[in-house]
Amino acid sequence: MKRWPITFALLCLPATAGADALIAPEVSTLRLRSQISAGDPVTLRDVLVLTEADPRLVQEIADQPLFDGADGDRAQVTRDQVDARLRALGVNMARVLLSGPTRCQIEHRAAEPAPAPPAEPAAPLMRHPPPTPSANRAPDDASDATLAHEIERYLTADLAALGGRPLIEFQRGSEEFLTLTTPPWEFRIRPSDGARLGLRTLNVAIMRDQRVHRTARVIVRVRMARQVVVALSPLNVGTFVQENAVGLEERVFDSLETGCIDRIERVVGQQVGEYLAAGRMIEPRQLKRVDLVTRSSPISIVGELGSVSIRTTGIALDSGGYGETVRIRLGDSARQRRDVRGVVTGVGTVKLAGGTP
Repeated sequence: MKRWPITFALLCLPATAGADALIAPEVSTLRLRSQISAGDPVTLRDVLVLTEADPRLVQEIADQPLFDGADGDRAQVTRDQVDARLRALGVNMARVLLSGPTRCQIEHRAAEPAPAPPAEPAAPLMRHPPPTPSANRAPDDASDATLAHEIERYLTADLAALGGRPLIEFQRGSEEFLTLTTPPWEFRIRPSDGARLGLRTLNVAIMRDQRVHRTARVIVRVRMARQVVVALSPLNVGTFVQENAVGLEERVFDSLETGCIDRIERVVGQQVGEYLAAGRMIEPRQLKRVDLVTRSSPISIVGELGSVSIRTTGIALDSGGYGETVRIRLGDSARQRRDVRGVVTGVGTVKLAGGTP
């Protein structure tokens, strides 16, 4: 009988599992500080709180400079810039949750000897280490990846339409399969249910030379990190939302049933129906609909002509809230006057409907 160089024990996993049956979370939380005082160079340890990060990730990035030599005199850094720096260092952002303020103010200390900043307390070691040699770093070559990475790619593509990024935890006991690599193995991944978030069961055909050698069932817990609108300051009942009172922050969701808003334009001008503390995520049910465009009032009209953006003014012939289609009138004289349709995109602003000349 022909023997294969690698053998596997087929695991019979339960159809469902509780949270205690999952591998200890592999997602490292990095929180941006709001303000720091640091010397040169400014490091990632200076601007980030690393207490909830994987110790191995902390060891890799903590002492890396935040800027190169040409940018060392910056007075602030945004969360997007930190994200870009982490990606440049090869950090797998699918395993990192970057939270906190949207920007950090940096006060440079005088160029004189200063004691090193205190080390951040190390996060507790996970009882079950990640199945890959470096869980925080993506494979350098898509043709030489583990099954764990292939599952991450599959789920990322599956959830792309939701507008966020997945955070994935594998069930304890799947490590034997998750460390298999391609080549020499090939994987065919198929879901066994219609779930998008929460506990998901994936059926994986493990193939070699176009033949199926094993079929494994891998259970993963999938959450989604999304940018959502939050209150930057307390919002009282009856007040109208101002643009400077709200912002975008990343939040993690375990299901798709939680209501959230991902665009600031959708809340500006709306009336608050429930008291919102600073930092609280804003949901549609907490707002009272208010027309952003009122009939017979002047409005700003935006449109596109090829690659050129056009902005003009007109008169609203209908009232409407965000995302609603209203009639608008262009032209000053009777000869030039013309009625068209557009979509309300903000306070007193309408975008011409697609196909309008």
